[in-house]
Amino acid sequence: MKKIGILGGTFNPIHNGHLLIAKHALIELELDSVLVMPNHHPQYRSIEGVSDEDRINMIKLAIKDEEGFIYSDVEILREGATYTVDTLRQLKELSPDDEFYFIMGADSLMYFDKWRSPDEIVRLSNILVAVRGEDDIDKCLKKIKELGYGNRITMLKSPNTVISSSNIRERVRDGLDIGELVPDSVEDYIIKHGLYI
Repeated sequence: MKKIGILGGTFNPIHNGHLLIAKHALIELELDSVLVMPNHHPQYRSIEGVSDEDRINMIKLAIKDEEGFIYSDVEILREGATYTVDTLRQLKELSPDDEFYFIMGADSLMYFDKWRSPDEIVRLSNILVAVRGEDDIDKCLKKIKELGYGNRITMLKSPNTVISSSNIRERVRDGLDIGELVPDSVEDYIIKHGLYI
């Protein structure tokens, strides 16, 4: 049996905050790997300014030298809206003996009970919550208790990060430096392909 983390998102673009969270999940939970999984069409967000190919290329560049990180096309190849429960069903079917750890942000946890089939998501995976700022910790603990899934939802002890993809896109539009926010390879790709301007 393997312990596999899942880090999903639009990754528009992938940034150092994503990588930091995944690294800490790998170490803290002693995971065998983390699947980095871009959404094709997330239900609650639109993807603007880049193609799926651009997002995939940036992810592959960002994780190329990261041990234990694996690019996954499970969601991006699926037609229609992307639902986590469908992804977990598919992964469980492919690897029935493996244990999955779904990584989400504090913002997602706040409306997790509105997701499609949250009970099944928790049955198929352990939920790991990454917080961005100190203020989120108490809110998350309260929400975890309110949801009532016991130790199936836990908070990662990863350092807080305030990096966001939207801020990176904004900085690129404004001609500001993003070198400390994304891997060098991702910054080079954004510049070379004229993304977000």
